[in-house]
Amino acid sequence: MLILVRPGLKIIRASAFVLRESAGWDSYASKGALYARVQLDPNNPACFIHVFNTHLQAGDAPSDQNIRAHQLSELIRFIDRCTSDDRAQNQVQHPMLLCGDFNIAGGSQEWKNHLQSLGAAGVALEDLWLKAGNKEGKDGATWVGNDQDTTGTPWDAPEGRKEGNVLATEGGAFQRLDYIFFWPGLQPLQLALLSVAREPENPRVPPYHWGNITSCTVSDHLGVVGLFKVVPKE
Repeated sequence: MLILVRPGLKIIRASAFVLRESAGWDSYASKGALYARVQLDPNNPACFIHVFNTHLQAGDAPSDQNIRAHQLSELIRFIDRCTSDDRAQNQVQHPMLLCGDFNIAGGSQEWKNHLQSLGAAGVALEDLWLKAGNKEGKDGATWVGNDQDTTGTPWDAPEGRKEGNVLATEGGAFQRLDYIFFWPGLQPLQLALLSVAREPENPRVPPYHWGNITSCTVSDHLGVVGLFKVVPKE
């Protein structure tokens, strides 16, 4: 888990924390959240956005879902603390991005309970994928198990195999587990959404090779890429 900021942009504040609750192999992973306040205009200290990245408990068991619920509460408190100096009428003023692997399947009951109406720092966060008019389903999935036919997807199996996500350690249906949530901001600037896509959108040609493994992706998960335009608040 990391936040990369390109040269020319300045991180003016940063923080991180490790989630208190975890189970299984996740107990060894030190999962948590990162925060960076990124100044977009080097000559204007007020021109910044809040960026958060997180990785929550994996697993489908009720106990895993219960842990994720507690982790989300921790995450929201962390966001509240990091943005506490950027409030007016208890609402965060600058734009905010919350990205990460939430391990919650889009459209599931758990998603409806916790992510469909996600709020933090006094504002409602929008799901970038759905905001752009996309739907749940195979074409929006960011993960699939190693037992599924991935023909025609970014995990398309090389060498004639149907099961292409060779980096997955277990089976499972196509699911959207990775998200970008955003708040466009109030003042002095706002984010205007231009596009969103999975990365990669198509199988890599030629595929990657690591020893005896051949894969069209570098991870069992796909990435999510959002493109925004920064506009001044009139």
